[in-house]
Amino acid sequence: MDKIAHIAYSITRSDLKDLIAALIYKQQEQGAEAEIIHVVRETDIAHVLKIRGINVYTYTKAEGPDIRLMFKLGKFIRSHGFNIVHAHSPEIAVHAAIAAKIGRAKSIFSCHWLTAKPLSRYVRALNNHIVTTSEFVQRKLFKEQYLQDRKMKIIYDGIDEQMYMQNFGINAENVNREKLGLQADSFILGNTGALVKEEDQASLLKAFRKLRAKGMNAELIFTGEGPLRKDLEKKAQLYKVADRVHFLAGRLSRVEFLQLFDVLVHCAHKEAYPFTLLEAMASGTPVIATKIGANAEVILERQTGYLVPCGFPERIDSAIMRLNAIKTLPKEMGVQSRLHVQKDFSISSMAARYLELYHS
Repeated sequence: MDKIAHIAYSITRSDLKDLIAALIYKQQEQGAEAEIIHVVRETDIAHVLKIRGINVYTYTKAEGPDIRLMFKLGKFIRSHGFNIVHAHSPEIAVHAAIAAKIGRAKSIFSCHWLTAKPLSRYVRALNNHIVTTSEFVQRKLFKEQYLQDRKMKIIYDGIDEQMYMQNFGINAENVNREKLGLQADSFILGNTGALVKEEDQASLLKAFRKLRAKGMNAELIFTGEGPLRKDLEKKAQLYKVADRVHFLAGRLSRVEFLQLFDVLVHCAHKEAYPFTLLEAMASGTPVIATKIGANAEVILERQTGYLVPCGFPERIDSAIMRLNAIKTLPKEMGVQSRLHVQKDFSISSMAARYLELYHS
């Protein structure tokens, strides 16, 4: 039986906290022992995991390379019988790899996001495998950091799709439409991003103005908050669509919103892992998203959604019109979206691929 030590450094990103926690639970379901070593300080992930019965061990790291920490971790890994060391943070990847060597364990580093600084050559040399979470990240590392192909593997970060398949009742959509003051038969566009420049809701508003000018019975919901809210409200007034644009942060749960939308429109021009798209697709909602980062790896064009270039409202407009042209198309795409997430982007599929990698 595998005994896996997940090592992370000062986890502050909520999506990574949830990801590591879900991966540990799934690995335990699959028969492995999985625990976490959290370096620097005990943040809320340690508290949450302890409550749920997962062992968490906390170590403090000095500034820069910490030889003492490497030997402490190595001794701990060996004495507790870990055969796999899986690091999730570039800041601790070298320490984890050396500790694994000391503890006679296999070492793996998962690069969940692009790092501002190049990965240390020791990360590349000491780990058995380096995992990237998308082809996009892998290409970037090949191009900018010249990593060796033989050590690189792609394993997509997964989500707990069951969370987004909750059944709120047969009349949930009608109840929520009435609760939010929406029309009973309108086509609902949704955007869940923070109201900031990088999310480019301005392009979505321009596209929405064109849709309304063409007579489409549509409404637009923003569920995020941010410094650009007043500016977006002014634009909605200027475009004469304010009665159809709703800022509804906190009015429903995230899952309820995602299930209410006929389509999620994601206009961001920043490169990040597309958790938002996966959550919508797991909820049975097709997506329209900008063609950046790993979005093209997540969306099956014309099966689960559409890709559009950044900053082109007319392309967003035409994609929405195509989706709305056939009444049954959003639901059909929604079914395909759920199946796609379950097959390739679920926690279960991610855990299974890591298990295969551990044994390779």
